[in-house]
Amino acid sequence: MPEHSRERPTRGGMIVKKSKQKSPPEIEKKQREAAKIFADGGYFTLQEVADRVGVHRVTLWRWWQRPEFRQLCEKERRQAVAEVKRQARAKWDRELRRLSAKLNSTDGSEALNAADSILDKWGSLMRKGCNDWRA
Repeated sequence: MPEHSRERPTRGGMIVKKSKQKSPPEIEKKQREAAKIFADGGYFTLQEVADRVGVHRVTLWRWWQRPEFRQLCEKERRQAVAEVKRQARAKWDRELRRLSAKLNSTDGSEALNAADSILDKWGSLMRKGCNDWRA
């Protein structure tokens, strides 16, 4: 019997080729779903992810052993990070426009409050060690 081939003996002793079937679409869908869960950055056990996706944890572990699945997870992670950055930039821009309008206000107390808010937010960023706030 050949080793490590896709051939297998039948009950009658004949050797037949195992058909290479493409995985069903629901498997691919479940893999994408699992990759998104991993990309979300939550701390889930393999069992928890497997339960959420609807597969056995060993199946999930086998997927993880495949480089293409890990690449899919990395792609999903990059997309999730890009979306978070996009949302953070949009919020930052909205806040800057709002504060700029207040700073340009004729009401002195409103401008002072805006300046105080800017300094407070800046200090908060510096305390967190976020020195790449423009990225």
